[in-house]
Amino acid sequence: YTGGGCPHILAEPQRTNDITYSSDFTQWGNARTTDTANQTISPDGSVNATYLEQNTGETNAGSIYLNVTLIAADYSFSIFAKKKEKDFIVAYDSNTNRTYFNISNGTLGNNGSGGTSKIEDYGNGWYRCSVSYAESSAASTNIAWYLGDTNGSTTVTDSGGVYIYGCQVEEGSYPTSLIPTSGSTVTRNQDIFTRDGIGSLINSTEGVLFAEIADLSDDSTGKYYSLSDGTSSNRIRIGYSLTDNSIRALVISQGTNVFDYTYTTSNIELFSKVAFSYKQDDFSFWIDGVKVHTVTSGNTPTALSRLSLDDGKEVGTGGYFYGKVKQLQVYDTSL
Repeated sequence: YTGGGCPHILAEPQRTNDITYSSDFTQWGNARTTDTANQTISPDGSVNATYLEQNTGETNAGSIYLNVTLIAADYSFSIFAKKKEKDFIVAYDSNTNRTYFNISNGTLGNNGSGGTSKIEDYGNGWYRCSVSYAESSAASTNIAWYLGDTNGSTTVTDSGGVYIYGCQVEEGSYPTSLIPTSGSTVTRNQDIFTRDGIGSLINSTEGVLFAEIADLSDDSTGKYYSLSDGTSSNRIRIGYSLTDNSIRALVISQGTNVFDYTYTTSNIELFSKVAFSYKQDDFSFWIDGVKVHTVTSGNTPTALSRLSLDDGKEVGTGGYFYGKVKQLQVYDTSL
């Protein structure tokens, strides 16, 4: 997966797109706008993006809208947008009011009450605009995307518009990659990465576990990658802990904790190079080339034979790594 940059593994949780027509905007309602399909290349590389245009004679901001039934939960809704004539696209629902996204320069404008917003550059002028919020009760709500000329204003010139593509409404505190739909909701299963039976490639006596990683969201959930024997008794587990913006290293040898340290960083959504070096009575934890903690006593885990993006326990027990991985390397010496 590139997302507009260098290729990397993208590991995501299970999500469902509750929008039944993610890119066919003829199935949506229009207020003071006209949508024309297949007008430019979308982020998926096809000529299938829609031009959303303000109707002539209308100076109140036009929109597209769709009614969605939600439950009491965290939700994120998003769309891809690219400037044609207008500089802003504006998200609206009954929980967050209007949130302004400047798709001319990739910055956030006014943020609606009750939600958090994000704008991400996808290259070629495309931005993914998203809002995350907590739905307090089961409800039927309108999701709308408005056109905008200036930040905070609901008045526009009666011409021009933006390109749009790929709308999503999903249960979760942050947006995940687009799940295309064309007539029904669609669920994407969670990503699970495991390689078993590679004990001959892993040195349990000494070594280094290294990764270059970034979190999808600082949502205070545990997301790990590990070396283990397939049980909780012998494992080296690294990843994002329950504490905000923190990376934790844990080593358990024959059921005994020999290393447990949590490092606080500035922003776990940015890539960090994380290395853990181990051998008898010598354990060290490194972040971006800086040694952040050492332990000088303890046994190394035994019979390491499994590399996985999870907490290192028995298969299917959780702690799955949801994030981005540029590099994942295992060395058989303590560098």
